[in-house]
Amino acid sequence: MPEGASVMLRESLNKSTEVLEEELREARSFSSFADGFDEEFLSAEVGRDLSALIRERKARKAQLFLDAGIHENYGYQILSGKRYPSREVLLSIFLSLHLTVEEADCFLKTHGFSPLYVRRKFDAAVIYSLLHGWSVMQCNELLFENGLPLLVKEV
Repeated sequence: MPEGASVMLRESLNKSTEVLEEELREARSFSSFADGFDEEFLSAEVGRDLSALIRERKARKAQLFLDAGIHENYGYQILSGKRYPSREVLLSIFLSLHLTVEEADCFLKTHGFSPLYVRRKFDAAVIYSLLHGWSVMQCNELLFENGLPLLVKEV
């Protein structure tokens, strides 16, 4: 597991996904399956997990939101769970936190977003930006140059 991903995956999942899928297939009912494996389900608490990631990275929230190109109030609403961010907003935050592609994918998948996929041109540009430690502004320039939608439109 990539460094930093521990926050996202709650340290340990005891069974592999394949084992859980097999047990789900064999379950007499969903509730009998779910009741027995509650600790195996992933968290969907984006704000809480993002807050933990920010703490882990020792980032200043106000500066992070500025770097990510999102309004400070909106950023704090995400962290408190009052607002749910788009995938693009999360990608902006990931760029500002200098996450690896693996860390970004782990967070995205854990929270119900599609992972970055190199065969999608938009995603490939974001991957390239993450790999090169680029800022949101640099990534947006790359996206604009290639006729792709921007991560964030304005601050």
